[in-house]
Parts: sequence; structure tokens; C-alpha cells
Amino acid sequence: MKLQVVQEDFKKAVIIASRFSSARPQIPVLSNLLLSTSNNNLTISATNLEISINFKIGAKVEEKGDITVPAKSLAEIVSNLNPGVIKLKSEKEQLTLETENFKSKLLGINASEFPKIPKEMLGGMIEIPFGSLIQSLSKVVFASSYDETRPVLTGILLMLDEGKLSLVATDGYRLSVSQIEGKYQSDVKKLIVPKFIFNEIPRIATGENIIFSFDTKNSLVLFKTKEAILSSRVIEGVYPDFQKIIPKSFKTKVLIDKDDFLRLIKLSSVFARDSGNVIKISIKNNLLDVFAESQYSGSQKSSAEAKVEGDDVEIAFNYKFLEDFLNSVSGETVSLELNDSSSPVVFKDTSDKNYLHLIMPVKI
Repeated sequence: MKLQVVQEDFKKAVIIASRFSSARPQIPVLSNLLLSTSNNNLTISATNLEISINFKIGAKVEEKGDITVPAKSLAEIVSNLNPGVIKLKSEKEQLTLETENFKSKLLGINASEFPKIPKEMLGGMIEIPFGSLIQSLSKVVFASSYDETRPVLTGILLMLDEGKLSLVATDGYRLSVSQIEGKYQSDVKKLIVPKFIFNEIPRIATGENIIFSFDTKNSLVLFKTKEAILSSRVIEGVYPDFQKIIPKSFKTKVLIDKDDFLRLIKLSSVFARDSGNVIKISIKNNLLDVFAESQYSGSQKSSAEAKVEGDDVEIAFNYKFLEDFLNSVSGETVSLELNDSSSPVVFKDTSDKNYLHLIMPVKI
């Protein structure tokens, strides 16, 4: 293999692909990146057997070939090289990198030992507008769980219903649902995708539409951007029937300015951090009062005007959950719909009819 690449392009591809490799794998080649050439292209691939990526950049290819080299070492090298052209040459299990004032020989592993990973889209494909997907992800991913004892909750549920694509996440204490309008059709109606892939898409895509497909034979989900194909095994299991926990009617409805509400939460957090992150909210007389106290630092009460319809309510929340929701809101006002101090509360961004967030209150 012999070729030339632009440092800026190569650096971007290597850094992104490195995140898909394994740091301490049982199979050594999984900590490597696969470099393979085609006509005027270099593809950088990585996998940990659960997720994978093929990232393609332009290259001046003189001799075709392939090799795998350690992801961490290659990333550190290319990140510290000056902008310009890098010459790459492989001989057996060794890759030479050379610039005008730098030369390195990196020991690798034969490309034949690298696992086969998807290099093209399979099955029925769905095209999702970039902006719509990124916006939905920002409203959903934060509500997923990090508890590996319940794997399905660590992923994002993709659900097709009546042509709409819904993204759903829950950690058992809160729930986010964001719909993307469209006329989406697929034989697969539900699947659970690891959140890692969705965290990477905004970093990789550059504004183009995202192509999505599902490989039913191998239980893989694939996403295609302008430069890369990402794949992941789906998470096996049954996702909770989240629709059952969303209340159908409410005794109290509140409309409040988002920034005012967020300010109250931030003020209360100073004291709530010492008390299990719990804050108390009182809703009455067109006011929303937030109270927090700490046996170590004191207490606080702050208020903001709100439009209140229905019964007075006193309720408690984990302030971090409220803060996460408010930071996901793009509109100027939010609504709260609730029944009592122990039932789920539905929060909405009044500027986005396709977004619903639910938080379970804290018992006090």
C-alpha cells in the first residue's frame, strides 16, 4: 500500500474511528484501525464487535493495499503533525508515515485478522433529515439509563407508527419521546439502538440527510452519512410499554417561562445538592415556588409567575431531571401537566408539539 493523504482529513477520520475500537480487547486486532485503499480513497475502519465504522476520505493512491495499526498510537501521531500532505506506505505488518520533517514506522497486524464489518447499506432504507434527527436526539438521549443490569434502558427505542418515526428513552424515572414527521415505511416497526451510535452521529455528519437501514439477518442497524457508515448490533429485549404510564387527563396545568423556571432550578440546586438533589415545588395563585434546604448550608425559596389552571399542588423532584429537560427546550415557554404529588408529571416544550417529557416525582 502506498498513498498520500491530507493531514486534516486523515486526523478527523482517525480520531472518530478510534472511538469505535477497543482499549483492552481480548482480541488484539480490535484495538487497531484497518486502513484499506480503493480508487482515490482511503477507508479507516474500526470495531469492538458490537459497533463499527467505515470512514472514507480522499487519497492519492499509488499502490492499493491494507493494514491494521494501533488506533491510539496512530491518533496521537496524526494529531500532532502539521497540516499538509502525509505519505503512507505499508510493507508486511509495518506502516510508514512520512512528512517533510517527520518519519515514523508503526508496527501493525495483518489486515486478514480484522473482522468483517458492514461496508454498504442493506435492506430497506429510510432517509432522515439531518436537522430533525439531531434535534430529536438532543431531546431524548439524556433520558436513557447507564445501568447495564437493564440493557434495554441503556438504548434508544426507534419506533415507526403511521409513517412517523419516534425516538424514545427512559431510565425508569423519566421518559422522553420525540417524533420526526414524515412518511417513513419499514417492515421493522421497533428496535433498540445503543446510545453510543446516536452520540456519534452529530459529531460525524455535516448537515446531510442520514440514511438508516436494518439488517434483519444479522440484527444490525446501519446509519450512513456523507463520509461514513456506522453499524451496531441492536439491543435484544422487550422495551417497556411507555405509553401506559403517560396520563390521559390532568387536574392541574401550568404554563411558565422556560428561563424563569431554569433560574429557579439553578438557585435551588445550591442547597439541593446536599439533600439528595431534591427540591420542592408549590403551585398556587398563579405562582410557582421552588424550595430547597440543606442541613449543612441553609435553605432558599424562589418564585416566578405562572399561568395555573386547576388544583393547587405541592410536589418534589430531582432537580437534575428538571434541569436536563429545560436545557433540551428550544422554545420560550414550557408546560407542566399533573394530577397529584405522587403521579407522573408531563412536561412539554410549547414550541414543539412532537416532544413529550415525563418525570416521576420524589416521595416526601
